[in-house]
Amino acid sequence: MEGLVTKNTGSWYIVRTENGDSIRCKIKGNFRLKGIRSTNPVSVGDLVDIELNPDQTAFITRIHERKNYIIRRSSNLSKESHIIAANIEHASDLDHLYRPFSCHSRGVSHTCMHRYQ
Repeated sequence: MEGLVTKNTGSWYIVRTENGDSIRCKIKGNFRLKGIRSTNPVSVGDLVDIELNPDQTAFITRIHERKNYIIRRSSNLSKESHIIAANIEHASDLDHLYRPFSCHSRGVSHTCMHRYQ
């Protein structure tokens, strides 16, 4: 069954299926180890395949190819990045007008969007 990740709360993901149901999902431990170099292998906006369990939860078994995603530098030094959202169709950027350069003085890096061709 295919669905869209709409929420991530710790180790649980909420996936909206094609028929509109929201299902609580987890990823298997070995799925995390398949060469994904980010702190979160699944992010909001990902299209995924899931396998339903008898208790009405599911396991995420596959992540479809992402069209684009927003990342930030990870605070966890063992990984490269943290994916904030994937497959974004619309985005807005809100800037702080009172002190627009104050974030640079504190070392906060800009978020960047990567696009697959």
